Amino acid sequence: FISSAPGIPPVAFAKLRALCALVVQRRNHGFDFGAWHDVVPLLRRAAPAMQELLLVNDSVCGPFRAEAPVLQAMRAAGHGLFGLTENLAPRPHLQSYVLLARGRPVVADLLRFLDGYTATASRRRTARAGEVRLSVWMRRRGHAVAAWCGYEAIERLALRCAPARRRLRALHPFLFRDIPLN
Repeated sequence: FISSAPGIPPVAFAKLRALCALVVQRRNHGFDFGAWHDVVPLLRRAAPAMQELLLVNDSVCGPFRAEAPVLQAMRAAGHGLFGLTENLAPRPHLQSYVLLARGRPVVADLLRFLDGYTATASRRRTARAGEVRLSVWMRRRGHAVAAWCGYEAIERLALRCAPARRRLRALHPFLFRDIPLN
């Protein structure tokens, strides 16, 4: 658990310690990837033979459903780097608000990536040098990189919904002129 809050009340700290292998308070710099970069040495010391690492940040609201079935589905996929969702621009990549690395070689490569990461105060640079580069980097090392709810699955569901089709057509009439509105 990594926090950039000015302080963690002792009762909350005790609860966190009971749930987490590591609780860290740090300055707020570099967004999620900056925080993860900062704790890599601590992670290596705390769990040198780690076979699974779940990274989560606070950039979204939720969860709106139970996490256990989602994590079970990701774990059932075997070894690799898994996220909840993906983005296709500027290249296909996992979005970093939830990342699950499974398998010792995958975790080791994720930690190696984070160790070499340079934190930035720019959200755009963080997304490109963090999210986009991480997905590409892990694929090049032969690891599975997949989203639990991939872009194409979301797109198929959205296109089944008449109100969503109408919104898409209103926003991009030329691109969606052949999509029926009802």
